Amino acid sequence: MRKLIFTLLLFNFFSSLSSTFGQNLTLTVEDQMVNCEQDMVSLDITVDNFDNIGSFQFAVLWDENVLEFTSAAINLPPTGLENTSMVASGEYRIGWADFNPPISGETLPAGTVILTLNFNQVGGGGSLTTVEIGGTAGFPFQFANGGGIIPNNQIVINQGSVEVFDIVNPTISSCPSDINVSVAPPAMSGIANWTAPTADDNCNVASFTSNFAPGASFPLGTTTVTYTAADDAGNSVDCQFDVTVSQSGSAGLPRFELDNRTIDCSADTVMVNLKVYNFDTISTFQFGMKWDTAIIKYVSSVNFLPPTGFINSSRQAEGVLGLNWLDFTPPAGQDIPDGTTILKMTFDVTGLGGQSTSIFFDSLSTLPIEISKPGGILMPSEYVLMDGSVTIEDNADPVVSNCPSDIMITVPFGTIDTMLSWTPPTASDNCNLTSFTSNFNPGDDFPVGTTTVEYTATDDAGNTAICSFDIIVNEAPKWETLLSVLW
Repeated sequence: MRKLIFTLLLFNFFSSLSSTFGQNLTLTVEDQMVNCEQDMVSLDITVDNFDNIGSFQFAVLWDENVLEFTSAAINLPPTGLENTSMVASGEYRIGWADFNPPISGETLPAGTVILTLNFNQVGGGGSLTTVEIGGTAGFPFQFANGGGIIPNNQIVINQGSVEVFDIVNPTISSCPSDINVSVAPPAMSGIANWTAPTADDNCNVASFTSNFAPGASFPLGTTTVTYTAADDAGNSVDCQFDVTVSQSGSAGLPRFELDNRTIDCSADTVMVNLKVYNFDTISTFQFGMKWDTAIIKYVSSVNFLPPTGFINSSRQAEGVLGLNWLDFTPPAGQDIPDGTTILKMTFDVTGLGGQSTSIFFDSLSTLPIEISKPGGILMPSEYVLMDGSVTIEDNADPVVSNCPSDIMITVPFGTIDTMLSWTPPTASDNCNLTSFTSNFNPGDDFPVGTTTVEYTATDDAGNTAICSFDIIVNEAPKWETLLSVLW
């Protein structure tokens, strides 16, 4: 397609015209917020103070991941030419010249729409793109009137944007009910199967994840399965059900069960419960519990046992807690309903996203594991101790703020590279940011052409966020450089 450069060609046509030094020529790209359910977007580019303009050329740039170009309508007298060869990469070029006799430049009313761009919306909810007027490599931004090329500092450009919103949560259908699995001793785990639920969204389901899949192996005790559906805008919904694995031979045995807890890395504290089942005519018990202090640190506990229960926290800094209980209420032996919480422990969360610790029963030198009924101490095969755990999740990407827009500069003919600077963006995370790196820094030299600068933020769990922008260095035509020397 022929190159759209008009200003030099038409310069002599307008050299006899008087220049207009009123208010600045202004171009405005429309801002739009569209619902993710909306398939098509049309954006108007309007002008103000478009007085005696003889020619212009500019490019319109956008994020092709958000908008897909379909067509354009040029609302100007002949002759306007367009170049759509690069629209797939988010660039549209237009050039126009006034060939209507008398060739004296066009004056348009304020607010005139000179160009309408039509797109398919492909970004989905939560996506955003600027729609910017400017120049690109080999195609500089230029407007001309009777006085020649108008300096860019005398032209106002109000850049536009398209933001796609979505405030509707996804939906999850056919969430399974709780599942009970029985295994034969000495098995310490069991396989659970279920029909996976399905997810839907008013626009697009971006992800549908679960911490377990059908056919997974589960440890003795109760484990919560969570399905999470999220859309492009970050709206999410959960479906949860419990899988409980028990030994068939221990169905009626006294059972002490610690929680398996999964928490977000932003949580400051976590509570872990100790529950009992088949607690029938128990007269005494004692044991220790241990955990990794790099992940959680003991804060306090509440004892819900009937008199008398004792908590020994003297070794809490080591990740050790002792618990013993004696039934002093005649007749000997207490009955406690199934699922009763007898101890609630509170921990500070000190670990990072992606880390976990087990909380397990163990004998201590001063407190060996013992459980007894009025008839005497039970054998280990006559009771069940189910360990628990705390798992720290981080499913949120870091956030990069104030990502620079593309930077474009024109350098004299023959220049090889030039130094450019910008204000670096900043990064944050819901929990802990481990790195924030860039392939280029302010003050680096950039060659003629387009170079992409990329900042990458990473958190403890390996989630990342990227900010990128282009440095576009245009080399001025040889004649412009010569003229600047002569003038």
